[in-house]
Amino acid sequence: TLAVLQRGLVTLDELDAEIVTSRRNALADVREGIGDFRAGAWSLPEAVLIERCRRRADLAHIVPNPLLLVPRTGETIGRPDGFFEPECVAVQVHSRAHHDGWDSRGRDQWQRTVEHDNAYARAGIPVVAITPTTIQRDPKRALAMISDVLAANRGRPRPSVQVVIGRDTASALDPACRW
Repeated sequence: TLAVLQRGLVTLDELDAEIVTSRRNALADVREGIGDFRAGAWSLPEAVLIERCRRRADLAHIVPNPLLLVPRTGETIGRPDGFFEPECVAVQVHSRAHHDGWDSRGRDQWQRTVEHDNAYARAGIPVVAITPTTIQRDPKRALAMISDVLAANRGRPRPSVQVVIGRDTASALDPACRW
């Protein structure tokens, strides 16, 4: 469900309409995927991580997939899988399954994904890189990594970053969309 929504193969409205008119049973997973997508997740590992973070008071303020911009220029820094506003820390769930292969220009998708984290570093935003395997097999360690980086960055001067929440990036430079 998350994959087809993320790729734009179907809209939330279309999927909702199909579920309403469908008489099929066993739609719980589809409904859960729709809920995860509405909550901001773009993949199953992200959905699991977001849910686990929100269960902990110190990590509950995670923002899924916001657009980060340089305020004075509007230049896109990136769209991390998760972001913690007060500490200005990004979380990236690096999955080979979703970023493997070559794009239409012959560029290595995995290399591009991993190396894009440098854009966050240039903007002064620390990145916690986590794999889906860690989220699945050692969730306590995944959350501890995030918690440790947040703690290390509390109270430091915040870099100038505009945070835009939502999938629609057309209004990204609208001051009303600023966090």
